[in-house]
Amino acid sequence: FDERDHPTGVRVRGNKYCAHITWGDKQCTIGTFGAIEKAAAAHQFMKKEKGESAELSAATFEEARKRAVDAVGGCTFDERDHPTGVRVRGNKYCAHITWGDKQCTIGTFGAIEKAAAAHQFMKKEKGESAELSAATFEEARKRAVDAVGGCTFDERDHP
Repeated sequence: FDERDHPTGVRVRGNKYCAHITWGDKQCTIGTFGAIEKAAAAHQFMKKEKGESAELSAATFEEARKRAVDAVGGCTFDERDHPTGVRVRGNKYCAHITWGDKQCTIGTFGAIEKAAAAHQFMKKEKGESAELSAATFEEARKRAVDAVGGCTFDERDHP
């Protein structure tokens, strides 16, 4: 490794290591690993795949990612212990989504199922919306939170 405490293409996430790579013009996550060596190996595998690929599409990334994860023994996001769009915060679950060009929080929920449902609700709203402004986000967020029964940050018991 270089001066950093982790190799290029690896981010530390708590006690796990997240391998990532730029694929085409996007920063993409390869997978999450229990050992830094496995994450670094997955990144190196993907660098080689990227160099050999004539096409850097989402489909070729997904195929290469599965091969990399299988080769080093990690898990992809599909196998995480929480769904896409949900972050674990202590004993609560925070639903989030990219709206326009910003990462936005939908709300905080006591059950992972409610947070996942709020994320799915917002994904649908986002797909149906012609405008992704802050106002349309706020309206959709209130409908999502009401639909699944959570709380927004404005309704928390602390500032």
